[in-house]
Amino acid sequence: MEAARGSEQSKQAQISTLNGLIDQLQEKTQATDDRADAAGRTYQSAQDDLDQATAAHAKLAASTTAATTESEELGSTVGQVAAALTRPGGSGLGAGAILGQDDPDAFLQGLSMSSKIGEQVDGLYARASTAAKTAGALAAQARVAKNARTKLADAAQDALDAAVAASEAAAAAEASERENVSTMRAQLATLRDDRLSIEQGYEAGVRARAAAAAAAAKADAEARARQQAAAAAAAAAASRPAASAPAPSAPAAGSTRPSGSGTAPGWTRPITSYTFYQAYGYRIHPVYGDYRLHAGADFSAPCGTPLYATAAGTVTYAGPYGGYGNIIIIDHGGGITSAYAH
Repeated sequence: MEAARGSEQSKQAQISTLNGLIDQLQEKTQATDDRADAAGRTYQSAQDDLDQATAAHAKLAASTTAATTESEELGSTVGQVAAALTRPGGSGLGAGAILGQDDPDAFLQGLSMSSKIGEQVDGLYARASTAAKTAGALAAQARVAKNARTKLADAAQDALDAAVAASEAAAAAEASERENVSTMRAQLATLRDDRLSIEQGYEAGVRARAAAAAAAAKADAEARARQQAAAAAAAAAASRPAASAPAPSAPAAGSTRPSGSGTAPGWTRPITSYTFYQAYGYRIHPVYGDYRLHAGADFSAPCGTPLYATAAGTVTYAGPYGGYGNIIIIDHGGGITSAYAH
């Protein structure tokens, strides 16, 4: 038993070593998960910045187009009015037509109308000039916004690549941990069973030897009792006359026992049932209270509600995404992606 106890101490040291290795693996996996979470938060922040920049550029581009269109339309109107005033046989409001009037009232009326038209033309020209300047300023801002958007798009792509790598590393670490920890726990179980077997085997041996000794003593006592009974019967038989043999008994009746027996192309909604919906667009942020872009669509539904891809595509990321929880991003081509968070 002392030798067994020494072997048990060795096994206990191995058990402690295995427990330490399991703890190290779990800590390493947790650290990898933490890095994946941090990378996901960085990607979320970069994507939010890109969404804001994209919306700002789109708004500036639309305003630039509207201002340019207004400037061109006003300029065309000014040109048409000027051409009409100077065209021979036109409106009769040219300088020659007014100065050639013999009737003083007609002359004054012509001057008045000419003055009003001139004011209108000047107003149209001023508006056209302002619209042109506005369009130029907006175009310059749009170019700046586009450059900023391009830089943010690069940063978001870098963040996505880092998040994908971190998520894959976390998944690999978890798989490795499951495999290695499973192996180590099996080894622990074997060591603990071996230790128990040593102690239990010794105790069972002691009990078996005691039981064997008791059984032997009982057998010896029974044998001596039979011998004594046989000797007594022989002595009694020798002291009395012989008797007739008894008739043989009928054979015992034999016992009896029973015998044995023998998705379609195109786009679709990602959710079919929901209780609340908030669309894409600018809104007052429910947490921060500022006016900002809501770059997505919110569907409120109970836990376990199935989600579906809005269209066929390639999953580019599946992992943590900051405040969104976990997210799956699908690239549908043509610069269009869809994201499924929480």
